[in-house]
Amino acid sequence: MTSVVLVQPPSAQTYPFPRLGLAYMAAYLERKGIDTRIVDCTALQYLTAKRDHGVHLNKKARTLRGPIDWDQCVDVITEGNPKVVGISCTFMQDATPALKLARALKARRPDLVVIGGGVHFDVSGAAILRDEPAFDAIVRGEGEEAFGALALGALSGQLEPALKNSIGVYYRDGGQVICHPGCRPEIGLDELPFPARDKLPVEAYTSYFADTDFAWGAGAQRDHPCGIMITSRGCAYRCTYCSASHFWGAKVRMRSAGGIVAEMEHLRERYGLSQFSFVDSSFTVSRRRLLEFCALKQARLPGVTWSCNGVAKGLNAESIATMAKAGCVSINFGAETGSDELAMSMKRGPSMDDIRNVAGLCRDHGIRAAFYFMIGYIGETHETLAATESLMLELSRVYGAYVDSPYIAIPFPGTEFFDLAHASGRIRTLAPEHYWTAKGGEVPDILPYVPDGLTEDEIKREAVRLHDVFRQLS
Repeated sequence: MTSVVLVQPPSAQTYPFPRLGLAYMAAYLERKGIDTRIVDCTALQYLTAKRDHGVHLNKKARTLRGPIDWDQCVDVITEGNPKVVGISCTFMQDATPALKLARALKARRPDLVVIGGGVHFDVSGAAILRDEPAFDAIVRGEGEEAFGALALGALSGQLEPALKNSIGVYYRDGGQVICHPGCRPEIGLDELPFPARDKLPVEAYTSYFADTDFAWGAGAQRDHPCGIMITSRGCAYRCTYCSASHFWGAKVRMRSAGGIVAEMEHLRERYGLSQFSFVDSSFTVSRRRLLEFCALKQARLPGVTWSCNGVAKGLNAESIATMAKAGCVSINFGAETGSDELAMSMKRGPSMDDIRNVAGLCRDHGIRAAFYFMIGYIGETHETLAATESLMLELSRVYGAYVDSPYIAIPFPGTEFFDLAHASGRIRTLAPEHYWTAKGGEVPDILPYVPDGLTEDEIKREAVRLHDVFRQLS
């Protein structure tokens, strides 16, 4: 009998990809002796749609268009009579289906303990518990210890004491929403077990990537499976459009180089993987760890390739050369804009010269640099749009970089961007279905934010036009 089920809710916008956060949680709970399953409803949507209807995919944006079968989701989640269900909600766009799923679960099983977590629930947990009786608690921030304590409490009939002794958990007490302040003890990341990937629907991710010609990292081989890994928590930067610092706190915690290579060895032995993608906010933030990792990886896993996210300001010629020799094939950079003024207002670290410099270093050492941009941020004008397009073209044509079509800037709650836009009265809607990372082929019907001096139609047209331009160049 399954005790706990961890759930990624269905979505109209999110594509199936490995839910490492849930896999980390499952591994932690199993270590505590709690039998755990993972149900990724986006993967369930995809497989069902492919089997029954012919899958509906927008290959430009790679978003899912399979129908949501709520009864099927509830059937799969409640199979085995679990006592506790944890629902993850990272993005605001998934809030509505997450709430609908919680209601459906409670309607089927009123005795079920339903606990929420993830970035969006972290931001909106108090309001959700106030307005939504289907949730019994919302865990803020890093979840393993807090959720584990609540799960053990629920399974032993001691949920109420577990809630009252919790830190950073929203719950109800006498009609009031309570959250005890304080800091939970941090878990050493090398002490955590490897993610329980065996509990994920790997076949759904593999099939989806094949159907959409998707590759993790611009230098990845599309006909080879890729191991997705997380090697740190937190972010060293405070970009105004990102909620990482709100969720993880004000510092970065890192796994050791030895721990990273050990997981790579485990995945190579278990799944036969020969390429990896590190999806941390910035894999390169610690130069010492980066160089140590490169040395260990080359000694123990020669011939294995990898890609990562990086920050242009912190990488020099020695680091890039060392990464190339250690099998790095691609580095992803968030350039965001071609305007130094806008970059400063976003609190981005790199300047335009930093971006050009790292693009040249990557080109010279055979690493494919990939750059990502956004349009429509506070202060965007026709002039800054032109500067962004100019830099995008330069990176592609002069440096041979991969340049993705730009995202539309979305002020997600929990970001400084949202606070600034809200204070200026320019938030145009709070409906969750309009808050998704829109780009290229698709945009929300209503943009939550439009900068002064531009119109919604201008932003949408520019997003589609730049998508078409850079789709031809990539």
